[in-house]
Amino acid sequence: AANDHEAAVGALIDRLLESPRYGERWARHWLDVARFAESSGFEHDYDRPFAFHYRDFVIKALNMDMPYDQFVKWQIAGDEFEPENPLALSATGFLGAGVFPTQITANEVERTRYDAMDDMLSTTGSAMLGITVGCARCHDHKYDPIPARDYYRMLSTFTTTVRSNIEVDMEPEKTRALKLPWEAERQKLSNAEKAAVDSLRPKFDAWLAGGMVDAGRAAWTLLEPSKLMSEAGATFNHQSDGSYLVKGENGVNDVYTLTANTALRRITGLKLEALTHSSMKHNGPGRAPNGNFGLGKITVTASPAKGGEGQEVKIARAMADFEQNNETLSIAASLDEDPGSGWAVDGKLGKDHAAVFVFDHPIDFAEGVKLVIKLGFTVNTQHNIGRPRFSLMCDAEPVLVGGVLAANVATTMQKARSGGDAALDARQQRTERRRRVTGIPPGAYARARGEEVAVAATEGRKI
Repeated sequence: AANDHEAAVGALIDRLLESPRYGERWARHWLDVARFAESSGFEHDYDRPFAFHYRDFVIKALNMDMPYDQFVKWQIAGDEFEPENPLALSATGFLGAGVFPTQITANEVERTRYDAMDDMLSTTGSAMLGITVGCARCHDHKYDPIPARDYYRMLSTFTTTVRSNIEVDMEPEKTRALKLPWEAERQKLSNAEKAAVDSLRPKFDAWLAGGMVDAGRAAWTLLEPSKLMSEAGATFNHQSDGSYLVKGENGVNDVYTLTANTALRRITGLKLEALTHSSMKHNGPGRAPNGNFGLGKITVTASPAKGGEGQEVKIARAMADFEQNNETLSIAASLDEDPGSGWAVDGKLGKDHAAVFVFDHPIDFAEGVKLVIKLGFTVNTQHNIGRPRFSLMCDAEPVLVGGVLAANVATTMQKARSGGDAALDARQQRTERRRRVTGIPPGAYARARGEEVAVAATEGRKI
């Protein structure tokens, strides 16, 4: 009977020790010692989304009967001992498990940093050595085993420790196996794309040498302002197509002032588009109660980009896709000195409209030009354009038709036309080749940054 009892007790102990609940039960004691918490403490007390990795490490370590020296070393420097082991990396959560303020001012950074290192060292002392060492931060105690000198020697161990949230892949082998089919498909796509780009290189060179037949001479170039202001206090929200949605104050009268620098040469005209948007009455394109606008005056001033006196650009003539009448509410009326007349579009509200202003002489500065464009809305009360877009024409007679190119594409093509292939650096050639590879025609809009990203993606680079 006694033997049966001892065997039963032994079997029970074995079963309890082999249970995964064993690690969960006993991990509580160590997690208390390690001051573990799943939020940051203090008044904000935000959640720590990856804190559970350290908790799970302690549970797994107990269940696998990890040697104590390894248990200690991994918690202090697991990322140094075994940087490729996700469990060792999880163990370092010991150092950052204490309270930490998530919102600190610039004057608190250094003090908070030393408080955090003191927390790491003090917890290491009490958990691993069984002694308190925190008092030595300020002074020696006569009978304490750790003087201030040794405290700061140990503290130096943690000076390069950075508190951060890291998503750890606890099953890297499984992840690698799952990625293999994806990598194979990605490689097929990459090879096909590379072959397409390589095949276009000689065609691109021949296109350059042949005078860039479809180089978009009739295409407009997007004008990207460095500043866009409203006298009435309206705000301008940039849209993905290069337009600006006007929000906020809709003044009785208003003046929009656009300032922009461009490297384009031989600028022959300006296009102003008044685009619709669902936020406006009847979709606009004006901010008036009926969706109309009234452009009473437009002026353009040009000066060298590097500084110099600005001069008003004479506008020889203007044209529009629609005019409310051919007299006081025509596009020509926006060029006179009468503030009560100007361009309006009642009769075709709720539609996009465009006007083109042809310069008397091309604007041409070798170092680039600074443009200041002013739109005065004085024809009627609150008749301000709700979503303007601006673009320029170079080297050609301005026309109403034609799409908008990003500024960097237009500059590249203009430079190539002036000097051929030799005038383009490698990056500019890649940019223009990408335009042709993707099939973006001159009548399509592409943001300058998007163009660069597209080129980088084609070549497997990041920018």
